[in-house]
Amino acid sequence: MLGRVTSPRSHHALLPILLAVVSAVVGITIAYLFGSHIHELAKGEVLNSERGPLLGVLLGATVGIGGLIFALLWYSYRVLGDRHPAHFGQAILLGLVGGSVAIVVAPALENAAAGLPGWLGSTQGSGVIASFVEEAAKLLVPVILLIFVARFRDPILGFWTAFVSGAWFGLLEGVGYVASGVIAATKTATDSSEGIVLGLDVLLRSWSDIGHPLTTGGAAVIIWLAAVHAGRGKAVVIGIGAFLAAVALHALDDGVIGVYITEGLLAGLAVLVLEILVFAFWFRPQLRRLAGTVTT
Repeated sequence: MLGRVTSPRSHHALLPILLAVVSAVVGITIAYLFGSHIHELAKGEVLNSERGPLLGVLLGATVGIGGLIFALLWYSYRVLGDRHPAHFGQAILLGLVGGSVAIVVAPALENAAAGLPGWLGSTQGSGVIASFVEEAAKLLVPVILLIFVARFRDPILGFWTAFVSGAWFGLLEGVGYVASGVIAATKTATDSSEGIVLGLDVLLRSWSDIGHPLTTGGAAVIIWLAAVHAGRGKAVVIGIGAFLAAVALHALDDGVIGVYITEGLLAGLAVLVLEILVFAFWFRPQLRRLAGTVTT
């Protein structure tokens, strides 16, 4: 039994937007307050065994990045309705498995490709390769389920499995990047201004990593609806096209903005604009299509 049809009107977004704003403010504040004491670790004023500032910044990153991602998940749930198919919980759990697999597989493949010759080994080429690898990794487990497990050919279940895979990957990647930054800061920070840097890092990572569920979620709708409604050959072509479109959108961040806009805040604003456009013209239209398939 599928959930009732709902249209993605503006009221669906109000509470998720409020959650995103509040979590961003809280996360940045936590990162700033704890990050302001990172220099004490660098100077040895706090014993290395006392990891309060470091863990506090990671808490702020989890709240700030995770809050925005959860807001997108909540928005999607509201658009698709309150009732979902049987095995919905399994889809969420398997999506978490998919994201966990992806966060292990993708960096390993990206590192293996780092030494490629020519353009592929350049900064821009590496960004494009990373986009291809990460999109493939996020869809790996969901597509395996689509092929081999009949109940996961349901477009709603397929969407949630892939969407959660992308969301979990984005959260893990974002917090991981912040962790790398704060660990480096424990050796180089000189004063409390490091808190501002780490707070901004949380904000910029949240803008960047929301792209993972957006690109993967949009592609998933196209892939699963094609698998249900198109013939096998046509579905494969459509699925490959959707995947390559997600790769291209991802590459605009990693392979274009990340290469040609080097000033931190300006790059972050460029990424924010990109993700808003991806939401408006890629993810949301596909979510509307999927909502139209939900019947009582």
